[in-house]
Amino acid sequence: MDGLIEKLGIDWRLLAAQVVNFTLLLIILHSLLYKPVLEIFRKRSNIILRSIEESRKNKEGLKLLEQRKEKEAREARIAAKNIVSRAEILAKTQEGKILARAKGEREKLISEGKTIVKAQKDAMVKELEKEIGGLAVAVVEKFFNKGLTKNEHEKIVKNIISSI
Repeated sequence: MDGLIEKLGIDWRLLAAQVVNFTLLLIILHSLLYKPVLEIFRKRSNIILRSIEESRKNKEGLKLLEQRKEKEAREARIAAKNIVSRAEILAKTQEGKILARAKGEREKLISEGKTIVKAQKDAMVKELEKEIGGLAVAVVEKFFNKGLTKNEHEKIVKNIISSI
């Protein structure tokens, strides 16, 4: 093997110096360039991983927010239906009260009307009784051609009224 190296023209001392130089260069490059570049890659990798994790959390948060929004919308629809049904029930109750009040007022007006008519009828009957009594007295006076006393007059009026 020594012969092959000599035929190729390789000098051991020069080769050893080049190996030492290359090793020193690798150590220097490793400490000056490789570590900082590797650290930059790690930082970027961590930033990317955090961004991915935040994105996943944001997606989950958005999903939860959408679910909450849907739930609130359902609850709002249910609440609206309840309000409408309560309003309908209240309207029916108010309708019943209004109809009952109107019926009561109608019956009151009818009763008042009947009372007024009865009072007018009674007044007319009394007036007619007076007129009939006066006419009866006038007829009797003409018939008998004499005046009646107050007692006789009342007796005749009562008899005529009772006969009517």
